[in-house]
Amino acid sequence: MRPLMTRVRNTGIIACRILIPCVLGLAWLIDPAGASDRPFGAGERLSFDVYYGPLKAGEARMEVGPIEAVRGRDCLHLVSTARSGALVSAFFRVEDRVESWLDVEHLRPLRFEKHLREGHYECDRVVDYYHDRGVALAEDRSIKISERTLDALSSLYWLRTLDLSPGATLWLSSISSRSTYDLRVNVTRRERLATPAGEFDCLVVEPHLAKDGGIFDQQGRIWIWVTDDALHLPVQMVSKVAIGSIRAVLTDHVLGEVAKAEQAVPTDPVLGGVAERGIDGR
Repeated sequence: MRPLMTRVRNTGIIACRILIPCVLGLAWLIDPAGASDRPFGAGERLSFDVYYGPLKAGEARMEVGPIEAVRGRDCLHLVSTARSGALVSAFFRVEDRVESWLDVEHLRPLRFEKHLREGHYECDRVVDYYHDRGVALAEDRSIKISERTLDALSSLYWLRTLDLSPGATLWLSSISSRSTYDLRVNVTRRERLATPAGEFDCLVVEPHLAKDGGIFDQQGRIWIWVTDDALHLPVQMVSKVAIGSIRAVLTDHVLGEVAKAEQAVPTDPVLGGVAERGIDGR
């Protein structure tokens, strides 16, 4: 049961567990998006149901909190939580919380925390990033990083700022427990997807480990669906495991301050007023 729950354990972060940890290796010449370019902001909330096959295993949430100061820098507080449902909790309770403080100007983390409670397993980890010194400091070690290195949670948000299209290949690098590792991400195709939160035109992204990545267990294939628009919201994550698959699907979403301000609202040509539309523009 433990290997299964290790896959499910942070499904607010499934997008991160399954998709990223990273800095885009092919993006060394691309400056990180500034605050005016990011498609997310304080107040964004994404809610997911998590399934193992047809069984609902739990729920997860990804949120962007208000700006907080870290070492004198303005940061967005990113929070991902996951909790097992009543049925799974009866024999393996999961209650996880992962946080990242993302520098608003440079879109890179200054601090990362994860607090995992999974059955009898507990893990608490804090990492402070010092990009100007090329090092990340954990409680028991220091890890060499580049000025673009992110963490498993902030990397998903950074990825959302990029111009993604089918056929693109991105190289990512992130921190595992003791070192950095590489991850290749392919944007494979466009696909329309129906979810409890609505229907979305999506891009399908598939990550591949270049080597052992610690938190990744690349024994099966992994896919992530993000909206094919400026927001790149993650709406579904699917991971093939030895028996069956695990799926996290979006059930509800609330846009953050930046996305609300920048999202164009069409005018109804008949009524002359503002037309209502979903997040995918329909």
